[in-house]
Amino acid sequence: MYMAQGFGLLAALIPVALFLLAVFVLYLVIRRAVRDGIRDARDDLPPGPGPGPGGWG
Repeated sequence: MYMAQGFGLLAALIPVALFLLAVFVLYLVIRRAVRDGIRDARDDLPPGPGPGPGGWG
């Protein structure tokens, strides 16, 4: 009887664990894409000290 309840709890936790894994993978993919996008945007900027006085402002 108790074993069946334990398997029921395990069966309920499997979708939760898979969902959390999917969210974590999406987080890693999006974070990497954002970092690559920022790096690419920096590469597209003209050389110089940056925005502000004397820069490309």
